[in-house]
Amino acid sequence: MFLLKFERDRLRWKYWLFQACKRYGLSVLNYIATSYHIHLPVKDLGRGEISQSMQLISGWTAQE
Repeated sequence: MFLLKFERDRLRWKYWLFQACKRYGLSVLNYIATSYHIHLPVKDLGRGEISQSMQLISGWTAQE
């Protein structure tokens, strides 16, 4: 499955990532978003923010 096949989808995913980082206080160290997977090293505050953020981004992306 090619979730982020089109540029508009990758741009929207980056927008949702930015929103999740603002909400949960994540720091994105780097990222690579290809058409079929994502590498996303992040730093969190140690309270489970990463899993909450990923669930939020996945939900928003699926709704789009």
